[in-house]
Amino acid sequence: MLTCLFTVTDRALRSVAFAGLGLMGLAVTVTLADIALRGSVGQSIRGTVDITQLGLVICAALVIPFAFLRDAHVRVDLGVSLIPPRLRHGLDGFGALLGAVLMAAILWAGSGTALQALDYGDQSQTIGIPMVLYWIFFLAGAALSVLACLLPAARDLAIAAGRIPAPSRSQDMLS
Repeated sequence: MLTCLFTVTDRALRSVAFAGLGLMGLAVTVTLADIALRGSVGQSIRGTVDITQLGLVICAALVIPFAFLRDAHVRVDLGVSLIPPRLRHGLDGFGALLGAVLMAAILWAGSGTALQALDYGDQSQTIGIPMVLYWIFFLAGAALSVLACLLPAARDLAIAAGRIPAPSRSQDMLS
């Protein structure tokens, strides 16, 4: 059951991450076109900074959940090989739970700020993109990140509790 849920979530978050990368690619293309136009004809594309900032927010918000699910974050593995596998998975599960709590706190705090941006009608400086659009993507990414932290936590805590077998070290490195 957990493996099936992991597989479905992995595919969905991979697609979401690629969509974020694609939108960032569009923002980079606009930036490159702006640079080329400024260098060749002395004109620029109005709103390049706003578009690039939106692309960056979208990309980060949509890629981070996939990184959480895949345990692709940076960590120091000094001495980890000396810890028994079940204890290591228990610590990893606890760390993933802390990640879920952190992302839930970010989601909660960001919701208030997003509502404030909506109430005030905040817009980007150059071309007037509604700031709530930035917040929608940011909050969606935070919500997906909570889910993406809870699944590895459930897996690792189940391994630590002996409910499911620990993967071999080579399989563990690939997951």
